[in-house]
Amino acid sequence: MGNAERFLAKGFDFGDWRVDPGSNSLYRDGQRRQLEPRAMEVLALLCLHAGEVLSADVILDACWAGVPTGDNPLHKILTQLRQALGDSATAPRYIETIRKRGYRAIAEVRVEPRPQHWMGAPFRGLDAFGPDDAAIFHGRRQATEQLVQVTRQQIEAGCALVAVLGPSGSGKSSLVQAGLIARLRAAPPPEHPPTQLAELRLAQTLVLDCADLGSASLFDALGSVLLDAELDGNTLFANDSAAGLGARLRDDLAGVAAQLQARLPGIGLCLFVDHLEAVFRHAHVGEWERAAFIGALEALARCGRVLVVLACRNDFYPELMTSAPLCALKARGGHFDLAPPGPAEIAQIIRLPAQAAGLRFETDAASGARLDDVLCSDAAGSGDLLPLLEYCLHELYRRRDADGMLTFAVYRELGGIEGAIGARAEQVVGALGPAEAAALPRVLAQLVSIADNQLAVTARAAPWSTLRPGAEQALVQALVDARLFVTDLAAGTATYGIAHEALLRRWPRALDWIERHRQALQELTRTGAQAARWHAAGRPADLLLPPGLQARQAATLLESPEFTLPALERDFILASLGRAAVASACACWSAVCCCCWRCWRSGSALPRRGRANAPSATAPRRKD
Repeated sequence: MGNAERFLAKGFDFGDWRVDPGSNSLYRDGQRRQLEPRAMEVLALLCLHAGEVLSADVILDACWAGVPTGDNPLHKILTQLRQALGDSATAPRYIETIRKRGYRAIAEVRVEPRPQHWMGAPFRGLDAFGPDDAAIFHGRRQATEQLVQVTRQQIEAGCALVAVLGPSGSGKSSLVQAGLIARLRAAPPPEHPPTQLAELRLAQTLVLDCADLGSASLFDALGSVLLDAELDGNTLFANDSAAGLGARLRDDLAGVAAQLQARLPGIGLCLFVDHLEAVFRHAHVGEWERAAFIGALEALARCGRVLVVLACRNDFYPELMTSAPLCALKARGGHFDLAPPGPAEIAQIIRLPAQAAGLRFETDAASGARLDDVLCSDAAGSGDLLPLLEYCLHELYRRRDADGMLTFAVYRELGGIEGAIGARAEQVVGALGPAEAAALPRVLAQLVSIADNQLAVTARAAPWSTLRPGAEQALVQALVDARLFVTDLAAGTATYGIAHEALLRRWPRALDWIERHRQALQELTRTGAQAARWHAAGRPADLLLPPGLQARQAATLLESPEFTLPALERDFILASLGRAAVASACACWSAVCCCCWRCWRSGSALPRRGRANAPSATAPRRKD
């Protein structure tokens, strides 16, 4: 039975609608929409060729065969279809008009009914989608296919390295994990030709999150991640420690590559390096280490056994272009720029996961508007689209009614998409005591970074040990429980951090604190970089802060109750202040000595001048 016959015999899914050609009906969430037979023929034809542009002539020949007519009946049919589907010609989610070319179905089409078996939350809040979430990862099919194509090109070119670029909150991590990696882990469709990529089977994916680097070096962090590489249950680096493997990656990269080539039959390992921008802002990472690290990633990608995927914020693009391997990657077409989702993709992000979990959206009794339609409309104007939308959807799910209905009352209480994150954070802090609320500034000081020469605010992880017992730990734990903060284990150290940077942009309390302390945060970042250089060079005196303005500005960080500095930065500032004090004392003592010397010179000169001015005993006296 061909595709056309299966469409007519069994029906199909079109976006979040179930289409039954036998009864000329559309079904969704208990609703039924009746179509004319000719409208169903047009819809079935478009869906049979989903994604393809069909001209008016092709549609007329197929659905009005032998009937003399112009294109006006087709226009009327498409208007009826859009009304039935709840679609719009100007912001299409189901059927798109291509000017002077024709029409195409843009929503997802499935011949078999979508199974209603997803258990648990179908929305991820501020967490990224992982490879196991592919069944509820929607709205990025085209981007996934494009990224797969870029990956294929890079593998065939001999360097399995790809960089995914996009704004913060654009969904880079989710696209890589639930899109690309999930696709490469799955068996290819039978109709795919046996290309190198189709034969690729990722046995394991390892993730290095550079935002959670902490105080570890880049190579120690990379070694710690690769230490988990295994094949058929056997670790590939059984005789190495994390530090030892990191040293080998730095000093004997060819040996590590040879070991991978000997143990792996092909590209079976994916190394996903997330938040690459962090390597350009970590204070303790120097230029040499950063360049060597990126060079090591390129070398791993060239060994023929590892697929390396990088994700980086595109506002750090100038920093990326300072790296020769990343410049060469761009020249080879290995940079993938992730565009924001369009209206049809937003609709899929909202509706299809809810459908998979058996959820329903409420219809407003007064206006007749459906909540999913309102969400689609509101999401179109949001700057931090995906994290805000996903968090709002997760909160709607968390507070659904007993029948699995996502309601307008909860949506309004959240403050819509824009207000959901900030409202939830404020709710969590407001439920705590005054001591916990008062601890927030010091916690934010550990997690917010602003580069000295940039305006962009970025988040970083901090060791759990920096939290004082009591109010600070209770505050962070409450935010972790609310999924606004996250905890992790980085290089054997327990850390905590912000779940997504969107929280820093959409929580008024945090935003206000950052703006009031922007200069201090920049000073903290600058001092951290200077302290790292001082320590790496053996703590020489000539790399301390010079006496004067810089030393005084750094001293304010020691005096501020909201900033608790790491030991290295404290040592650096105290040593700088000590040298400044010694220099000041020496200058003062020098001034005193100089003054005394001048006084002595002045005092000793007076008798000489007196004697010089007194009349000599042998001098002739003038007679009057």
